[in-house]
Amino acid sequence: MIITTLDMISSLIAGMTIFCILGNLSYQNNVDDIDEIVQGGPGLAFVAYSKGIAEIFNVPQVSDILCIRVR
Repeated sequence: MIITTLDMISSLIAGMTIFCILGNLSYQNNVDDIDEIVQGGPGLAFVAYSKGIAEIFNVPQVSDILCIRVR
């Protein structure tokens, strides 16, 4: 029960994080459709998370350490 509950909570948090990043990227680019920001598939989380981390931190070295910088 504990493992199942923790897995569900972590999946919900990950999903909210990814779609918040996608929403922010679409707002910054003045795009209504998220499909124009990033393509779906297994790489969705990796691309969106990398772009989000690159946008959050002002120091490029910190974002380069945390993830591969996507430009």
